[in-house]
Amino acid sequence: MQPSEVVFVPESIDDITPQWLQECVLKEQIEGEFEVVNLKRTCATDSQDRQGYTSLMIRIEVDVEIKTTEEKKKINLFAKLYPPNEQHRKMVREIMVFDREIFVYTSLLNSIRSAQESSKVQLEPFWPKCVFTAMNRDARVSAVIMEDLKARGFILMDKTKGLDFEHLNLGCKAFARTHALTFHLKQTVGVEQFLINNYQLLQEPLDIFKHIFDINFDISIGFLKGSGRPDLAKRMEDFREKQKEPLGVHLRSILSRPHRMRTLIQGDCWVNNMMFRHELQDGKEVPVEIKLLDLQCVRYGHPCEDLTYFLFTSSYSYQRNPFTEQLLRNYYETFFNSLFELGSSFTRSQYTFDELKADYNSFREMGLILGAFFVIAQMADPKDVPNLDTAEGDVIEVFRKFIEDLGTRPVPGPIAKRTQDLAEDAVAHGVI
Repeated sequence: MQPSEVVFVPESIDDITPQWLQECVLKEQIEGEFEVVNLKRTCATDSQDRQGYTSLMIRIEVDVEIKTTEEKKKINLFAKLYPPNEQHRKMVREIMVFDREIFVYTSLLNSIRSAQESSKVQLEPFWPKCVFTAMNRDARVSAVIMEDLKARGFILMDKTKGLDFEHLNLGCKAFARTHALTFHLKQTVGVEQFLINNYQLLQEPLDIFKHIFDINFDISIGFLKGSGRPDLAKRMEDFREKQKEPLGVHLRSILSRPHRMRTLIQGDCWVNNMMFRHELQDGKEVPVEIKLLDLQCVRYGHPCEDLTYFLFTSSYSYQRNPFTEQLLRNYYETFFNSLFELGSSFTRSQYTFDELKADYNSFREMGLILGAFFVIAQMADPKDVPNLDTAEGDVIEVFRKFIEDLGTRPVPGPIAKRTQDLAEDAVAHGVI
């Protein structure tokens, strides 16, 4: 038996060479003979701001010349490579983030398209275009190369400010498209075959953080006490004690509840995992397009898990609450309009808008737990957050110690404000 060919997977910025791009990445993207004539590579992982939690990110600008016409083209790509630190890599492997994303961009996306072969329209999820993936199972490293959205005018939003209605609305509609496509696939092949075909996505990626949820919740209670809101702190304490189990276990039980609407969902929906493109309309910059990033936690769950995750980690209560009914309605209509375009027989009478609202409210506990978890990630001073590029111990343990240490300091104003807002919202809706 001949040994299998070793797949080369770039692991650093220097591994991304003109020859590799020409022979492995671009040959499927460009017709005819061509030559890479210029290459610019820039590290996009900003360690100082603690961006890039699961990968080394590299922005690639490449000029090619078509030999037959001497035409020159500029191509902008974005690479996600394994992080350089071995402890960081250990965490990435444990939750299989690269395995998941590569599976989503290859197997799942192909299945979504195949399920539409008899449809009059072809709908795509609002994901960046992936142009190349590579996986070396012996070395246990992978890479994903996709379009560079920044070169097309897309931007990340400020994670500390929260999103307004226009941005939240685009996000909800984008999730509705994804959910409709995967739900239609489930209907087409049957739920049993659907789960068998996508077994790689059935592991719960949030389980790795299960021991941090309680610690983080306790720190949030301390923030409330330290910022003059012992009343809210007491309600949070009562909520935690009422569960009779660790919050990580409680969250797992919420996520695993059976429901006929369960399908493959985005899974990791906070504001840093989406980019928006804006246009000037009536003198105001408005969002007109969205791309959902980091398909590394796609999993099987209820669509309201994505909605709750998104709305509670990406907005303040004053930004979402006045519009919750409208946001859910727009999600609902987009979901069913997409199914109708796909030729699905599943109709609004089989899942009413009132059911959607009730389901959304049933996930508010998840919103509280994840909201508290993300307050620190969003509002802490980036200089205080551990640099995973230099972490010497277990990454989850490093984060645990960071959170505990943060709880011994005076409460930073932005964290106090966000934590109070989260708790007040939970009181207003009967969660605590």
